[in-house]
Amino acid sequence: MANDRRLKVLSAIVTDYVRTREPVGSKALVERYRLGVSPATIRNDMAALEDEGYIHQPHTSAGRVPTQKGYRLFVDEVARIKPLSAPERAAITALLSGAVDLEQVVARTVRALAQLTGQLAVVAVFGRIGKPNSSLQGLLDQFTAQTSHELTTPVNLTELLPDTGTVYHYLGSLTTPPLSETVEWYVCADTVMIGEQQLAAYQQLFAANNRKIQPLNDRPIIAERF
Repeated sequence: MANDRRLKVLSAIVTDYVRTREPVGSKALVERYRLGVSPATIRNDMAALEDEGYIHQPHTSAGRVPTQKGYRLFVDEVARIKPLSAPERAAITALLSGAVDLEQVVARTVRALAQLTGQLAVVAVFGRIGKPNSSLQGLLDQFTAQTSHELTTPVNLTELLPDTGTVYHYLGSLTTPPLSETVEWYVCADTVMIGEQQLAAYQQLFAANNRKIQPLNDRPIIAERF
């Protein structure tokens, strides 16, 4: 993209979204950033950015949020318009580069999001009954019904993540009090094997979190294969 004005609009969207974790509308851009153009022009630029895949609309009534393509452009090109601080650039670059497998992608994504925003992220994995899973057992061994479910010993989560497959990424929420909105969800499509007794123990420990599947409510989902 060679249009500097649209790059500035994208930069403002990324900056505002990282700061507020809320979808960004044209009205907010006009009020918070001196872009030197009319609201109608900003709306046209946002429409063009969306058509090109740099931003998307999480809900029909919401503003726009950056896509991975938008973040990458922000790092590669927009920084020449508004230079990033060293920590900002390092955090975003770590989010997008260097990962070679699914485990690294998930780990780096969660770490970078935490560094930038304090934002909560959840990685969801589907299990299938089979042989016991050593990573899951490492968690279960530290959890009892009377504890706060805080780890006292590090656990290698390698076996709790599929080796390859598709990850579905979307902005969702956590209904467990306190209610948390705009939670980054990463759902692994492929399953991992766990033991039948492990499943029973997990269900007993976290019975309060056993909820029905919720509707998407028009949330956009990004699917990426690794």
